[in-house]
Amino acid sequence: MIEMAHKHDVYVSTTNWAKHLFRSGPSAFEQYIEDCKKVGFDTVELNVGSLEVPKENLLRRVLN
Repeated sequence: MIEMAHKHDVYVSTTNWAKHLFRSGPSAFEQYIEDCKKVGFDTVELNVGSLEVPKENLLRRVLN
């Protein structure tokens, strides 16, 4: 589906699934990001309000 979306110039998002892995620790979240890149997702969606994580921790992970 991702390839088909890209053929039609459509960006593909992970939706808000990352919130489940974010709570599992940095290594689980980082592996998720790498897997998303390999599969071809264009964006990783994070709903900051649902994460209950300090902004500093979130920014540190996102900016890496």
